Amino acid sequence: MTLTEEELRRERDEHLLVADAMASVRLFRAMFGDGEQTREWIRELARTMYRVGCRERHGERETLLATTADAIARSYLGRSVRELEWPQAGG
Repeated sequence: MTLTEEELRRERDEHLLVADAMASVRLFRAMFGDGEQTREWIRELARTMYRVGCRERHGERETLLATTADAIARSYLGRSVRELEWPQAGG
């Protein structure tokens, strides 16, 4: 399978976002510990990454962004991003 230039760029950009997100989680935890503020920030990061990743889904494959959001939620919050409380639209 050969990827187009656009597909290669999209994959590279997605990998960079994942690396930045993981570095941000580690930095935030180092600066603020594992308190409620950190957990809320991680929840919001995971929800946002998952939302964006699902919106950019290509075919049936879940994007790296959505998969990483789920891994972050499971690792740092102890449950899947799909199980998090999601704010109501418009509220």
